[in-house]
Amino acid sequence: MVQWFLLFISRFYTTFVVRTHMHEIFVILKMASPR
Repeated sequence: MVQWFLLFISRFYTTFVVRTHMHEIFVILKMASPR
């Protein structure tokens, strides 16, 4: 039960970090876009 809870928190945290980095990468690409 504890391991499942830790796994759930780990996956949620990983998803949050990935989304944050994706947003940063999107902003960087948008600013670097030769428009």
